[in-house]
Amino acid sequence: MRSRDQSRVNWAVPGADLTVMEGSGMHPRRKVASAVLGLVLFALLGSLLPLSPAAARSLRQTGPCTGSASWKLSVDRSGGKLGVTFKVTGATPRSRWTIFMDDNGSGFFAGSRTATSRGRFRVADHTSNLPGPDTIVAAASDRATGETCIGRLTF
Repeated sequence: MRSRDQSRVNWAVPGADLTVMEGSGMHPRRKVASAVLGLVLFALLGSLLPLSPAAARSLRQTGPCTGSASWKLSVDRSGGKLGVTFKVTGATPRSRWTIFMDDNGSGFFAGSRTATSRGRFRVADHTSNLPGPDTIVAAASDRATGETCIGRLTF
């Protein structure tokens, strides 16, 4: 390979096929620089995409209760509201439960449900989407056995 003034250039990598590189119309160092630039741009674009839970449209959390039951808490964003669903499965069939739900400490649901013959119940309600993160807490208690289920997630 020769420089513009036709003097010999000795920077070639041993075993590299310089005729292929020269014929491609792009200098080997430019190929490396282009690849590095592409990787940097890819990483930069990836960092700009929303990956935080706060940017999510919905979140789900599950966990065990103090007895044999388990709970599932779901929050879905829709406009300026949050749709909150709290489900309990594995409860004593036909047991009576007291349920409370709050958003950042402010209650938005208080009521009771009776578990089905399969030991399930569900509560769904809406709350305002407050500025900043919303910490949703849902708690249920079986009046007879004292079993409790407490679900919590930050949206």
